Amino acid sequence: MTLTTAEMTLTTAETSAWCSLVFLWRRGLPAIDRTFRHHGITYLDYAVLDLLAERPDGLMSAGELSDRAQVSSSRLSHRLSILEQRGHVERRSATSDARVVEVALTAAGAAAKRSVEPEHLADVRGLFEPLNAEEIAALARTLRKIAALFGSTPATPTRSETRSGLPDPPRSRGTPSQRPPEMQTANAVRLGSTFDPFLD
Repeated sequence: MTLTTAEMTLTTAETSAWCSLVFLWRRGLPAIDRTFRHHGITYLDYAVLDLLAERPDGLMSAGELSDRAQVSSSRLSHRLSILEQRGHVERRSATSDARVVEVALTAAGAAAKRSVEPEHLADVRGLFEPLNAEEIAALARTLRKIAALFGSTPATPTRSETRSGLPDPPRSRGTPSQRPPEMQTANAVRLGSTFDPFLD
C-alpha cells in the first residue's frame, strides 16, 4: 500500500497531542510508579491487592483476576508467587471446583494496599492539578475515544475505580473509528521525525 503525502505527515495539532502524550508516558507514569517502588511493590501488585479488597471475602479466582487486571495468566502467576512470599495473598483450590485456583487477600496484603493508597491517589490527582473540572471531564471523554481504537469502551468509573485510582477492565468491544477526514498539511511534520519513544 502506497501512502499519500498527507498520510505520511502529522498536522501541527496531531504532533502536539502526540508529543504531549509521549511526554506523559515517559515522565508522568514513571513518577507514579516510583511511589509503588518506594513501598516495595509494583503497579500490578497494587492492582491485584485492590481488586481482591473489593470483595467482602477477599477472594477471586485467578482467571477472573487475570481478566480484570488485564494481564496474561503467566505474568499474573509470577506476581502472585512474589505476593505469596511476602504474605500478601494466598492461593488455594476452590471448594466448589478443585480445578479452579482462588486467590485470597491476607491481612498483611490489605495493610500493604492501605499504606500506599493515599500516596497513589495523590499522585493521580497531581496529574490533573493544572485542569479544572470541565477540562478533566473533556480529557476523560477524549481518552475513551482513543481507548476504543484498541477494542475497549471504558464506562463511567465505578465506586472501586474512584476509590483506588485503578481502571476497571473494558465492559464491551468497540469498533475502531474511521480515520479523520482529509488532514491539513500546513506546518505538518513527517512521521517519526521528532523522536522515538521506544529508545529506552
